[in-house]
Amino acid sequence: MPSGEQAGGLRRGADAYLTKPFSPQELALRIEKLIEIRRLLQQRYQDGLPATTDDAYRQEDEFIVNLREYILEHIDEPNLSGDRIGRHFGMSRTHLHRKLKALTDQPITDFVRSIRLQKALELIREGKLNMSEISYQTGFSSLSHFSRSFKKAYGKSPSEV
Repeated sequence: MPSGEQAGGLRRGADAYLTKPFSPQELALRIEKLIEIRRLLQQRYQDGLPATTDDAYRQEDEFIVNLREYILEHIDEPNLSGDRIGRHFGMSRTHLHRKLKALTDQPITDFVRSIRLQKALELIREGKLNMSEISYQTGFSSLSHFSRSFKKAYGKSPSEV
């Protein structure tokens, strides 16, 4: 049973709490388990949010859902930055970067770009807009940057899709 101090630290979001003196074996085991948990989270959010809901991941799932929704609401804005997104969620850009990196193994710029490209792929498949319109509607400031990013992500240029 954790002490009051340990319980308080865990409630505030600490991943683990060791009291002194601690054994090196316990420290190594805790580190190993924390790394394992990070890998599982990163796999869980690799391609967006998994279809299954699990209470153990509720807080992280809600964060990822809210983050994706915010990005999609502002997808046409080319200056959507980590600072702005962080302010919306009440955290610094650095804290947002660390949290997202821990959950998805992606920095915020890559995460935003992947959502932009997923939306662009949807719009291309609908076939209602030309490439220039899709590029600007998904927040890319130039058609050439959009085309390069798209080809890097999907292995084909937008026009080939």
